[in-house]
Parts: sequence; structure tokens; C-alpha cells
Amino acid sequence: MVRMPHWPKPFWYSQINFGFERIEPVLKVLDNPHLKLPPIIHVAGTNGKGSTVSFIRKILETSGKKVHTYTSPHLVEFNERIVIAGKKTSDEYLYEIIERTRIAAENLGIQCTFFEATTAAAFIAFSENPADYLILETGMGGRLDATNIVENKIATVITPISYDHTEFLGKTLSLIAKEKAAIMRPNTPCIISMQTDEAFDSIEEYATSNNSPTLSFGYDWGVEKTPNGFIYKSTHEETEFRRPSLPGDHQIINAATAITCIKAVTNIDNNTIDRAIQSTYWTGRLENITSGYFYNKYTSFANIWLDGAHNASGAQVLGEWLAEQELPTYMILGMTRNRNIEDFLSFTGKHLKGVFGIYVEDEPSSYKADIVSERAKTYGMNAFAADNLDDAFIQIQNDIKMNGFEKANILVTGSLFLVGMFLRLNKF
Repeated sequence: MVRMPHWPKPFWYSQINFGFERIEPVLKVLDNPHLKLPPIIHVAGTNGKGSTVSFIRKILETSGKKVHTYTSPHLVEFNERIVIAGKKTSDEYLYEIIERTRIAAENLGIQCTFFEATTAAAFIAFSENPADYLILETGMGGRLDATNIVENKIATVITPISYDHTEFLGKTLSLIAKEKAAIMRPNTPCIISMQTDEAFDSIEEYATSNNSPTLSFGYDWGVEKTPNGFIYKSTHEETEFRRPSLPGDHQIINAATAITCIKAVTNIDNNTIDRAIQSTYWTGRLENITSGYFYNKYTSFANIWLDGAHNASGAQVLGEWLAEQELPTYMILGMTRNRNIEDFLSFTGKHLKGVFGIYVEDEPSSYKADIVSERAKTYGMNAFAADNLDDAFIQIQNDIKMNGFEKANILVTGSLFLVGMFLRLNKF
């Protein structure tokens, strides 16, 4: 499988560029594949996008439908981003669609951004292969995101919005929400997940001005947690579903968001929905590692957990999960320089026995390990720097022995790039 495509080279974070002025003429030369797509469910938001996409996809597939999905970023293999009727794109086909996009762009003298180029290639793949549905996840924002050039939408979904990419999307939740709300289309239902009041008001204002009907958490639908799952409540029904396979109470909200979307555009029965959310899988979201190199080497003294949380909202969810853990928990933390370590630890730190900072080799903009540990120390944490993942596990093992713990949890988190690095190394 391909870690990165041969073209174009990824832009640095500071070189992100929005707009349709590059991708639109390239798509036209490619015979407008974005106008030949299956019915589209378009998903935007800050947190929970990937999990919500996974729940929607699994429900549709369990009902017998063929589903394309486009998500980002990838964790280990680029092929993860473009899934054709349930199967990751082959290396050969990926090379072909990227090459066709490259030739079109270069003949026009257009320098596409990395995301624009890969989105155009994905549209080629999705237009050339039959499916019943296409689930598109935005890259960043919504209004000028490359995925928003499509029109064949049957529903849009907005997952919880928080502060993220503020230099591009705006400094307030209202501005960020307005950017993401712009994936809506007139007379097309928009499912709105749990939001702050500021974000919700901005989304609803956009929906009203755009003539987009909404199905909003807390108004049109909601959930009630039960010992074995949750009750899904809407204006039409109250149905109990079993607890989703993805751990964490936040996944109940994500599953219910997906259920609301499914009910808005299909007639799939509740038994099928229940079976689907019981078998949904999404890598790197409170994932308990049960095989591989790190599992074989270190789980005699610890349970290893992996989570891609990288902002304050994600950390808040982690903090809720950590508060429920009976075993002592250590964190291996790696973050990129556009993230706030102190904010992250403000939600998680009080539940941890120690923080072990690590440099994420797969991401050049990562904080150095000693900076992570020093920031954690200033926050009052028991913190150390680690040379690599093995070094972090060994240091934690020594601390577990020194404290006389029989076993502990080790949570690897702070960056999707760290999750990807862990998964890549865990294969060996």
C-alpha cells in the first residue's frame, strides 16, 4: 500500500489554500467527475467526523448497500482515504487516478494543493465505480473546502464544532460554525449534532438563510444513556439501542447523529441499525491494541490504548473516559506545534500518573519530546521525555514497578500523526 502518492508533494500547514479556482478547471478537463457521483452524504465538523462517517457507512453496508467513502487524513496508508464500495483503492488504480489528475493540472498550468489534487482523483474513482451512496468528509472548514464543489447531496451532517484551525476558519466559534455550515444545500436535510450555543446559533442562522431544513440535537432528537446502551429519542420514536462498539460515551452521540441521518434519507429498520453500530470500527479512536509489536512486547504490564484526540474538545472527551478508568493511566503524548499542550492537559492531566513526551517522526512540525515534557511539568505533571515509543514504554514499565502497580493503562495520544506512526511501527 502507498504511504503518500507520487504527486503532488504535501504542502506545509501554512500553505493551505481554499477556493475552487484551481480544482474546478482541472475537474472540467477530467470530464467533470464531480457531477457523476452517487447520492452524497456530506460531513463537516471539528470532532467526531470520522466516527460518524463510520457509523453511517456501516449502517448502509449492513442494509446491503454499496458505499464509497472519502476521509482524511490517512493514518498509515494513503489508500485509506479513498474507499470504493467498501474496499481501499488499489495501488495501481490510485497511481492511475493521481496521474490523470497531474496531467490535467499541469496541462492547464495549475498548481493544485495536495488536498485538491487528491480530492479530484477521488472524484474520478467514485464516478467510475458504481455505488448506492458516497460519504464525503470535508478536509477543513466547509464553504471553500474542495469537497464542497459537489451538488448531488441528499443530506449534510455537522458534528460537534470547537476551536480548531482558527487562522483559517476564524477566531470565534460563530465564524468557524458558519464556515462549516456552508456545506448545506437548499431543501436538503442537515443533521446537527451536539453544539455549543454559539456554534448552534450560527448554524441555524445559516440554515434559515439558505432554506435548509435541520434536524438538531436537543430539539428534534436526543439520547438517554441506559445501563446497556442508549434510548434514541426523536419527534417520531423512542427506541433503545445497544451500546456502540466504539468506546466512550461520546460515541453514543456520534452513533445517534448517524442514526438521525440514516432515518432522514432511508427506511432502514432499527434491528439493522442496532447490528451495525455494534460492529462499527474506526482506527485510532480509543482503540484498545490487541495485536502487533507493542502488544506482544509490553502488554504483560499494561493495556495499550490509542486515540487521535489533538485539541481541547478531544481532550475533554478523553478526560471523561479517563475518569472512569480503575487502573492507573500513563500518557505518551506527541503534538504538533499548532496545538496547545496546556489546554490538552487541563482536561486529562488530573487523571494521569505520568506524561511521557515524544517527538512524532512522521510530522516535521511536531514538538520536540523535551518541550512536551517541560510544558507538562509547568502544569504540575510528573513528566519525562522519551527518545521513541519503545523508550516511553520502558520508562513507564519502570515507573509501574516502582509504584507497585500490578497493571496500568498506557494511552498514546495527541496527534493523528502519532497514531499513524504507532500503527506503522506496530505492524513489525
